Amino acid sequence: SSVELVTIFFGANDASHHIHNKRQHVPLDKYKSNLKELIMLARKWYGQKVKIILMSPPPVYHAQRLQYQIDRYGKEKATGILERTLELSGEYAKVVGEVVNEAENENVAFLDLWTSMQEEDKDGWSRFLSDGLHLSRDGNIFVGKALLQTIAKQFPQVAVHADQQTGLWGNSASKCGEALERFGPWHDEINFEQEIFAKMKKFEKELEGGGNESLKRKRDESIGDDKMEK
Repeated sequence: SSVELVTIFFGANDASHHIHNKRQHVPLDKYKSNLKELIMLARKWYGQKVKIILMSPPPVYHAQRLQYQIDRYGKEKATGILERTLELSGEYAKVVGEVVNEAENENVAFLDLWTSMQEEDKDGWSRFLSDGLHLSRDGNIFVGKALLQTIAKQFPQVAVHADQQTGLWGNSASKCGEALERFGPWHDEINFEQEIFAKMKKFEKELEGGGNESLKRKRDESIGDDKMEK
């Protein structure tokens, strides 16, 4: 398989209260078995050596959840009852860590967002959430950086390193880990004149036997497109 890394990120909805949000609630034992099954399926489809990162659900900020009720339903209809809590999401985050430990496999790693978000900004971690549950812009940036850090630490062989001079990821000076094979040239390595010449020779060879008009038009259009892109 060409897949080197799989991320598994579930739990924010599963951790709903079993009474106040019964529709989305998943019991802890079922949640745990589901995670184990996802690991099994990843290995089945992508091989036993595929690298897997299990990500915990993020924390829940109570004040934002209650304000969300008011914003959506109005003060009179808002129940003031939390359908998700920080404590519940913490229990599910703990289970994710248990699944990783029980896997006893160096190719399975744990990204504990529930803890790391709160530790990143002890007094202002609510900025990582838009409504006390879903990630805000800052939250998405935090998760992205945390995921890159986890890959670099746990699976350096699949990490991508930016160009040290420019800090950019998408040029020929950025580098991949040893497990990632580069299968095409970077844009700044392509000789466009040579590419156009190669296409002309290919079409001319196809035209040698029959003078096919559709092929001639295809050749001219292809060369024209290349010149416009250049």
